[in-house]
Amino acid sequence: MEAPRVNASMLTQYSGKTVCLVGNVTEISSNGAELKLMACDHKVVKVTLDVPLDEKLQGAVEVIGRVENNCSLSGHRIIPYSNDFDLDAYSQAVSLAADFPEIFGSTQLNGFGH
Repeated sequence: MEAPRVNASMLTQYSGKTVCLVGNVTEISSNGAELKLMACDHKVVKVTLDVPLDEKLQGAVEVIGRVENNCSLSGHRIIPYSNDFDLDAYSQAVSLAADFPEIFGSTQLNGFGH
């Protein structure tokens, strides 16, 4: 399943599609079914999980999920990152990939489009 890496500002372009969003966990609901994520572009995104968390998450995580009409995510998978993950550098990489899809697009498997 292809999941383009996005920031919160890009979510409107991907409504109904599966994306990969990275950010810092700022809040988890008491039942573990929802969380708020401060995305790499410093905007808060609500994530509703398919399966409630059974562990406490903190710091940077990667969420793979479907973008809803209100720009929230229906999260299918969460991958914790290390505590020293550099969200600002990641944000720059996401922006570069969006600005230059001919270089960073998923069709560029080996750099030559093959």
